[in-house]
Amino acid sequence: MSKSALLIIDLQNDFLEGGSLAVPDGNEIIDPIIELAQKKDWDLVIATKDWHPQDHTSFASNHGVKPYTELEFTNPENEAEKKIQVVWPDHCVQNSNGSEFPPKFKAFWEQFTGPKELVKKGYLSDREYYSAFSDVWKLHKTELDSLLKGHGIRNVTIVGLALDFCVFHTASDALRENYSVTLVTNLTRSVADREGPPSKLQSLGAHLAEYNGSEIIIK
Repeated sequence: MSKSALLIIDLQNDFLEGGSLAVPDGNEIIDPIIELAQKKDWDLVIATKDWHPQDHTSFASNHGVKPYTELEFTNPENEAEKKIQVVWPDHCVQNSNGSEFPPKFKAFWEQFTGPKELVKKGYLSDREYYSAFSDVWKLHKTELDSLLKGHGIRNVTIVGLALDFCVFHTASDALRENYSVTLVTNLTRSVADREGPPSKLQSLGAHLAEYNGSEIIIK
């Protein structure tokens, strides 16, 4: 039987109510994510964290522009490749309160005795990261893929924040790496686009599902 992992994406204070980059209604998913992590006998539970240095290139403050401005960025290893990307308010600065898990999830995580791993992303200052697998240029890989493969995981179930950025790109990369992907849509929240990302992921081969309080139901 194929092994399964739960990926909990960026459930951090800065993405929650009162945070510098709060995702609307993000707090609503904390309790059911904890419940889902405890209820099912996962072969591995992975939580990810945005983990930025203060001089990170995704921060508008480091470019002297307003948050949510679009700027052109250059591939750190190929000057010919460019991307237009949004710059953000400072968020999830390493060892800040904003980078921490919210208290209830932090308590759960510290007490959880099942197989678990923490994956940090975004700590190289010269590049943006949305996916928990790699930076946007696909140059630097986090340890996520090697952790999954090391545990023999083939199925990944994804929840967390934000659906239209880090959740979407993590799920896309998981599909690209030939994992079977289930997106639990009611345990995610979006910055803006709620409908587009699930539809696109489904077209790429992901399963869309909802958690009903006792089990995951594939749509």
